[in-house]
Amino acid sequence: MLAYYSFVGFETSVNVAEETRDPRRSYPRALFGALITAGAVYALVGAAAAAAVPTDRLVSSSGPLLEVVREAGGVPTELFGAVALVAVANGALLTGIMSSRLAYGMARDRLLPGFLTKVLPGRRTPWAAIAATTALSLLLALTGDVATLASTLVLLLLVVFFMVNTATLVLRRRDTTARPDHFRAPTAVPLLGAASCVAHGDADRGRGVAEGPDRPGGRRGRRRRGGGTAAAGGVTEREGRGALILTPGLGLSRT
Repeated sequence: MLAYYSFVGFETSVNVAEETRDPRRSYPRALFGALITAGAVYALVGAAAAAAVPTDRLVSSSGPLLEVVREAGGVPTELFGAVALVAVANGALLTGIMSSRLAYGMARDRLLPGFLTKVLPGRRTPWAAIAATTALSLLLALTGDVATLASTLVLLLLVVFFMVNTATLVLRRRDTTARPDHFRAPTAVPLLGAASCVAHGDADRGRGVAEGPDRPGGRRGRRRRGGGTAAAGGVTEREGRGALILTPGLGLSRT
């Protein structure tokens, strides 16, 4: 599931594609370029971590890259934590931008209340959608349980990825002969993507049922050394001295 989580955000970038020039040409290049770049960075970081720290130590650690920082030395752990927090804040900002554009587009298609289509007169910024999504995010952050939110995120990721791949197959029925530059992905790509989401969802569900909510590794989390509770998927862990936050490409870091 961490592989799915690491690439979250790429699918939502389509919500701002209409704000670019010639999106049919520029967006596929930007999307695949970002995917290739991120994949290469993830692979290099993983190879460097495995070379610096024994793999069994990385597997048993709640903060693999923090172990690498400690092993290498020269970088204070506080500085590494600050970098992780900046990355988390940047990711939250980008997610807010994408979600507000998604709400605006759905309201424009009459799938959400019409007031979400209100924009600023000059810059055309969807201020109503931004305000609504920000308020919802704050409500969930202040009232929701971290473990529950993490488990919900894992499930919704699979649902979103499955729906995106399915929508790609449905959109193939449209006539694109009038747009010769229209991008068309190979049929096998969305089929394999949708199948992997279903298979991973079934495996995750079966693992949760087999382990049970109160057993080690179950849905309610497992106790770890230091009195912490690891949430589903290892997304967030609470310990006595603070919180460990997973950042794509950075691993778990302490706040």
